Amino acid sequence: MIHPSKTTFTDEEHDEIRAEVRLALAGPPKLKQADLARQTGIADSIISSYLSAKYEGDNNKPALTLKKWLDARDRAAVVSARTPVIPEFQALQASQLLLALMDQARVSGDIVSVISPPGLSKTTTALRYASSTPRAWYVAIDESTHGVQPMLLEILSAMGKKNITGSPAQLRRMVVDEALEAPGVIIIDEANILSEKALNQIRAINDATERMGKPVGIVLLSNPMMNDKIGTGSTKPQFAQMSSRIGQRRVILAPDQRDVATLAWAWANANGEHLTTDALQLCQDMAAKAGGLRNVSKAFKNALMVTMANGQPLEAEHLRGAFHQLYGIWL
Repeated sequence: MIHPSKTTFTDEEHDEIRAEVRLALAGPPKLKQADLARQTGIADSIISSYLSAKYEGDNNKPALTLKKWLDARDRAAVVSARTPVIPEFQALQASQLLLALMDQARVSGDIVSVISPPGLSKTTTALRYASSTPRAWYVAIDESTHGVQPMLLEILSAMGKKNITGSPAQLRRMVVDEALEAPGVIIIDEANILSEKALNQIRAINDATERMGKPVGIVLLSNPMMNDKIGTGSTKPQFAQMSSRIGQRRVILAPDQRDVATLAWAWANANGEHLTTDALQLCQDMAAKAGGLRNVSKAFKNALMVTMANGQPLEAEHLRGAFHQLYGIWL
């Protein structure tokens, strides 16, 4: 065993490093030498000559880098061994509703608005839908893409059109042209971040395709702030056109208790754990806080990392402690 602090190596230690690298390349999983070069920053030719003991430069330099890579790989294996298994996508009640609304938007060409607090599986469901449905384009909005031009570029990127340039009018034309090819749906996540002009541009895209007899569906996924813009009680004139175009509105106030239980059991089953009545009630309490279902997943992940490292079964107290560590709240 070579001490981690060493920076120069004996001939025997060089041979040990070479042998470990060859084993790592052989796998499992098998690793190409070109991938090793990319991961270490060492030229492929230098790795080849070092492994064959024919490198004419200072052998300590590639050896040190390769040794650091081997050590990091070993540490990652230890962490991975006690990393919780993330459950597969769950067909929650909220997810089934969202999937149906996305299908409706795609088929009818309507604009659909879904407003809910964070942590109700909107993003997870939208990503699932986009990955399993032809011509479903998922677009995540943030502060850097809330304006007209960057938003249009994000939509075009989701449509597979990369490195596009042009004025907002040209970009909008490209989006409309692609949307007219066949039925499709544009899913805008965090739509509440969009500027007034960008939100109206979304409406204009729907209008333009509708005039051609092939309206593209639009799904706006938003947090409750969107109510002020296009909610049923909104009186802001700058959003009147968009608000009047919405064909379906859904406001989800809180996670469904059945969804909380389904998600909790999914985490438990994926990691070979059993949940007590107390643990299930605690999950309901966590999901009732700001963050919703996301709180449950985060608490499970952190609690399981502790119990797996200590070889303990998961208990309600582990989840309670994990939630407190995350949010500073005792439940």
